[in-house]
Amino acid sequence: MEEAKSGVHRLSKSELKEYFQKDGTVSVWWEPEEDENYSQYYIEERSDLIRLTQPEGKVVLDMGKGRLAIALAKAGAKAIIGADISREMIKIARIRAKANGVADKIMMCNCDAEHLPFTDGFFPAVCCIQIFPHLPNPLDSMRELARVVQKGGLVATDAIVEHFFRRFVVSLYYNRFMWPSRAIIHKMFGKPLERLEYHSTTVVNSFSKGFFQSLFEKADLRVVHTERYNIFLFALAKKMIG
Repeated sequence: MEEAKSGVHRLSKSELKEYFQKDGTVSVWWEPEEDENYSQYYIEERSDLIRLTQPEGKVVLDMGKGRLAIALAKAGAKAIIGADISREMIKIARIRAKANGVADKIMMCNCDAEHLPFTDGFFPAVCCIQIFPHLPNPLDSMRELARVVQKGGLVATDAIVEHFFRRFVVSLYYNRFMWPSRAIIHKMFGKPLERLEYHSTTVVNSFSKGFFQSLFEKADLRVVHTERYNIFLFALAKKMIG
């Protein structure tokens, strides 16, 4: 993980998928609410997501980690399919679901966000939270989410959205060919990041607001609600009808 944080080697798209399939990667982020810098934002986002998607009585797809699946089950969802590329994360999710008394409502599936093993229009609601910053091909993944949601159904996602200048400074700071620039950046701005894993150009991507919104349009999804939680932008979209 230290190599990934330092920016010594920027992972290719194939390497990024391999990285998250390994043990000891995403599993260490199971409890983000314990992070003192971003805890309140995770909690607020989860609460708002449940309020907006209204999962009661629905079959919901939770793409990534499985942690949200537990919250959806407790909120009254009829059933939840939890999907993740990491087998280790799936094991943890099953253990946590059992501990929370909702294992009978949750089925976990090991799959890639770009190739979901579900039929078209199967889910009335799809959630993909804290996942898009890690996806190597965000448009392909967004189109898959749009494919498996029903017409008129809801897709809830979020991403790290920052303005161009901050993303440029972060990219420059972690570029392995630009080590001398760090001294200049430190002098001008101080250390620009509190948490490397949320900004490292190696395993985490940040987007411009325009690019993130364009993903929905290209996938025939219409954004109906947005909320900002610090660096995270949450978006709720509907599948276009007709």
